[in-house]
Amino acid sequence: MKKISAVLFSLLICVSTFLCASCSDDKNKEQANKSTCEIAVIDSASIYKLQAFLKANEKITQARASLEQSYSEKMKGASDSQKADINALFEKDLQSVINKEINPLKDRVQNSIAIIAAEKKVTVVMDKSVVVTGAEDITDAVKDKFREEGDLNAPDIDTGANSRVAYFDQDVVRSLPMFRDSDKKMREAWTKAREDIATKSKTMTDEQIRVLTADYEKKLKMMNDSISVPLLKKVNDTVSEVAKEKKYVLVVGKEYVMYGGKNITDEVVDRLLGKKSSSTSSSKDEK
Repeated sequence: MKKISAVLFSLLICVSTFLCASCSDDKNKEQANKSTCEIAVIDSASIYKLQAFLKANEKITQARASLEQSYSEKMKGASDSQKADINALFEKDLQSVINKEINPLKDRVQNSIAIIAAEKKVTVVMDKSVVVTGAEDITDAVKDKFREEGDLNAPDIDTGANSRVAYFDQDVVRSLPMFRDSDKKMREAWTKAREDIATKSKTMTDEQIRVLTADYEKKLKMMNDSISVPLLKKVNDTVSEVAKEKKYVLVVGKEYVMYGGKNITDEVVDRLLGKKSSSTSSSKDEK
């Protein structure tokens, strides 16, 4: 099944128009509130092609080759269970190298974004891939800041406090029981279909097998639609409900927000599970 990001497509393509329209409605409000409408973008793909990242990836490649050689020796004469343990240790050692080389660079990128955002009075920085127009591209400024000598200390600013852009973690939502159950049903249906096709194909022509396979694919697609569409609609409706109550002008997946914004994952999850969150109560009290 596809990620829930498909649910947000209609919101994502409206980033520039919806956000700017909402800001223009607030022109007569105080300047502090107006600043919460300001959004910038960065080309994250190009950020991670900086020389520092390229060098780090080279070190990781070299470390992987060295580890593979070392662990291949340990594999000789090992039992299947021992091989599984050896593989686990290999992955752990490799991940340790990756974390050592990449994590400090990622932290420096985040600090660079935070510093530039503060300088430009930007409250939210999003990935350029989801914004067509209407937001300043600060990629070059972030790159320049990243390349500076010495440590970079991000300003201590609570950008989410008054933000009108929110995000939620789609992976957390996808891990909920309702989605796990639907995935299980689809896996079982696919397994049964494959077994049936394998059994019947022994006495069928190639054309008959093709027709049978196409028929199963059609039925499974209909089954998937009947299960997933209502779930995705429920997520979309829940996100829209939270956004309307909190007056957010935009809600996107967590992976698209590079800096700032308000995390509403807990609220979305609580409502999907039928829980009454404290934030829901407070919003009603405010009314």
